[in-house]
Amino acid sequence: MLIRPVHKAASLDRVHMRRRRLRLWSILAAFAVVIGAMYGAGITAALDLRAPELGAIRGAFTGFVIGGLIGWFEIFVVNGDRMSLRKLPFLQLLVVKEIVYVSFILGGDWLGSAVFAFDSDPGFGWNTVTAITFVFSLIFA
Repeated sequence: MLIRPVHKAASLDRVHMRRRRLRLWSILAAFAVVIGAMYGAGITAALDLRAPELGAIRGAFTGFVIGGLIGWFEIFVVNGDRMSLRKLPFLQLLVVKEIVYVSFILGGDWLGSAVFAFDSDPGFGWNTVTAITFVFSLIFA
């Protein structure tokens, strides 16, 4: 008995890839929420701010924003079908990713502090959080 492989249509393959990418993004965002909640609770407890529960909620929100945006950028833009940034030379890709990562991390941190404000927030601008963000994003870009 001869079995011939059945080739799927290209549109079905694209739908399958899109679903796979959405599933990957959802898992990544869920991990970002959990890690952000743990980080937020730990920082609030270490700095003796309000209740660690509020820090966990703020951390979960900020983690979702930052992790969701970076995950979206990596999954759908850098490795996307239409505009693959992987074709750029290494240094150009590094600069693009550095700018995007810093923007997403600082924007997510600002949004988290705007929505869940604590009394002693450092605010937006060049501070320790900005410096740590810059180094962190350079390492992971």
